Amino acid sequence: MRFGCAPRSNCTADVSGVMTARTAAYIVLPAAVVIGATLAWLQSRGLSPFTDPFAEPRDPHRCAEIADGQPPPAADLDLGGGDTLTIGAIADARGLEGDTAANLGAARAAFRDHEVDLVIALGGIAEDADDLRRAYATLADGAPWVFLALPGDRETLADHRAALAALGDSTRVLDGAEVRVVTTGIGPVATLPGAPHASQSVAGAGGCVFEREDAHGLADWLDTGDEFSIWASYVPPRQRGARASDIVRGVHVGDPAVGEAVQSANVDLVVHAQVDEAALGETEGTRRTDIGDRVTVGAGPAEALPVYGETGRVASGSALVLHVTPPRIEWERIDLASDRPLSPDLPRAYSDWQDSGH
Repeated sequence: MRFGCAPRSNCTADVSGVMTARTAAYIVLPAAVVIGATLAWLQSRGLSPFTDPFAEPRDPHRCAEIADGQPPPAADLDLGGGDTLTIGAIADARGLEGDTAANLGAARAAFRDHEVDLVIALGGIAEDADDLRRAYATLADGAPWVFLALPGDRETLADHRAALAALGDSTRVLDGAEVRVVTTGIGPVATLPGAPHASQSVAGAGGCVFEREDAHGLADWLDTGDEFSIWASYVPPRQRGARASDIVRGVHVGDPAVGEAVQSANVDLVVHAQVDEAALGETEGTRRTDIGDRVTVGAGPAEALPVYGETGRVASGSALVLHVTPPRIEWERIDLASDRPLSPDLPRAYSDWQDSGH
């Protein structure tokens, strides 16, 4: 006897209908899950799921553009307390996986110990919005320094700004994609946010890029004479020589437009990210810009993954501290993987993240 049919009746069509409905359920429901996940992923990338899939993708934000004839947006801060400005620089955490969250806590401790005036997050900090918020909080929440953060290759502009807004104090928390120059007691700190090409932006259409004229426009403004100046960007300038900070496997990977810009503006100090091998550079140094070329130094990655050098040296998390007393520049590379105690004033966001089992 067939379920749902009277004896000796022909209900094949009815049974087929039941089987068709069941089959449809097995097919449609998983497909709906896949489609929903796909739409959510597209929206997280700033893409519309209802556009023509064969159309040209939308360009990322040109965050570094300066309006014609206008000076770059600036913040006038009394930093340094005199003749010296102490800067902490960090970049390329690439999320909070493994021990990277602890590396950020160690960086905060190092910045506190060195009594830095300004912490610059050069970009590449996190792709995930929640990781980015927690990372910025670890580096800046309740800290005594001014925090200047640039979007690099991973942060969407929306997530970057939301993470900064969550910190609250706008006078000590600066968006390096909006405030392009920070004036200090020793001279200006200029920012060039973003990647040079959309193809180099993990953040996709929601991320930040710059064009050649953006770098040169910032340089034109900085080229004001003999005043000491600092250039902070995610991307390094193209350099020369075996001791350059833009070398990856023997090849100079710095951006030519940025190299031209810092040269034309006669910038004294360049601090950049992107190049992991920079963590294997000089652990400390002292230079005078009045008797030599500009100082260009890479922060190296804060990410807790090993970076191997040709001589066998290994780095697993790096940050920089720079003491700038023009024309003298001293820098020290911070090994974040060493047994450095975490800062006792870590914000609640970091503690909550650790308590959740990470």
